[in-house]
Amino acid sequence: MPRSRTEARVLMYVQGSSQGSSASSSCYRPVIDEDRLQEHACTLFTKVCIDQGTKKAYRKPHFRGNSSADFHDVLHPDFDDCSVPLVWWPWWPFNPGDFFLSSLAPFHAMLTSGVIDENIRYTPVMEGLTSPGYFQWYFDPITHFPIQSLEEVSDRTNVGRRCFERVLMCKPYSIWFLSPGREWHDGLTYGTLGQEIVDFHNSRGRLTEVEKPDDLFRIAFIERKHKRRIVNFEELVASCNLWQLPQGTRYSRVECWAINLDDSEKYLENLSQLRSVDALVGMHGAGLINHNFMRPNTSFIEILPCLFGGEWHDYSFQVPSKKQNIVFAWKIQAYNPVHCHPSRLESHTYRPDLSTEEWVTGSLKRDQDLTVDLYQLGIMLGRIASMGGDRDQYQQKAWHDPDYLYGAQ
Repeated sequence: MPRSRTEARVLMYVQGSSQGSSASSSCYRPVIDEDRLQEHACTLFTKVCIDQGTKKAYRKPHFRGNSSADFHDVLHPDFDDCSVPLVWWPWWPFNPGDFFLSSLAPFHAMLTSGVIDENIRYTPVMEGLTSPGYFQWYFDPITHFPIQSLEEVSDRTNVGRRCFERVLMCKPYSIWFLSPGREWHDGLTYGTLGQEIVDFHNSRGRLTEVEKPDDLFRIAFIERKHKRRIVNFEELVASCNLWQLPQGTRYSRVECWAINLDDSEKYLENLSQLRSVDALVGMHGAGLINHNFMRPNTSFIEILPCLFGGEWHDYSFQVPSKKQNIVFAWKIQAYNPVHCHPSRLESHTYRPDLSTEEWVTGSLKRDQDLTVDLYQLGIMLGRIASMGGDRDQYQQKAWHDPDYLYGAQ
């Protein structure tokens, strides 16, 4: 029976095991430990063809049998057993921080624990939008295949290449989708993953070495243009370059940079710069995910505005970092309202009254602009410089004197 051309944008069809055959090939068959898929919120489907319907409206993919109206590759499929699409809906795909934490890290854990191998085709559902460039840069070390969205894989220009012996559909456990009976970050190794990404691109000559003398203490400040801005950013960078290092450190001079991590097209350039930095300073936000790409035994400082912060917000950077302490986590919490300024949204003259919505009030607190206290920042940077990248000393402070890692202004 012919199907409707308007029922869905992307359709997936489960073929009966008696229909079609597996394409004969001498390729390596992807390894999947089916007994452990449930641990990672994944389900395996067999003999699946993927086809695209109308582009006028997006609705969730759904399953059905094939019909006489289908293309010949769906009516008489040869099922590809050389690759396995892993289909998932990425949480906040245009936020590199959330994507790293909620998509990449869980799949990296599946790979390193032997549940899957490098022959998986990661297939995000992008609802018709173009995947950001960092998808491929992030995934390069863990798959042999290019990242293609479900819409791209299912496109009818791919006739003859849309049927698969096996397809995985996953909803990876993360900070936004908690795993029952365990901590959301169990088994996730963000620091190791970050170093693997750097090593992969560096081994292929994609990174440019930035000179870093041993006696130079280099600090990079993340510049945000739209929200959660550091109001005195230019003054901060200028004052930093005049800052006097504490006596007794391994460093004799300081150099301070501004770095803008918003342009994902400069991903490899930013990686090169981050590898030469001793301390990364920034407001709470996606840019701080880049601390995972810094050299081991360096540090980052996360700054939180007034009335924002707590155990939940530590899940983004503080908790993941301290699982391995490859790059050291520090934090400054603002309390003095004199330093905190309403975000552009909050200070807008016309907006609906959403004050009763908890997520709105939380977002407005998060997105405040901040005047950073130079004295308090100097104390934290002095502690980092005095520690000199000594991992044992950092861990001792984290275990026995955790307040040493936190500042307040």
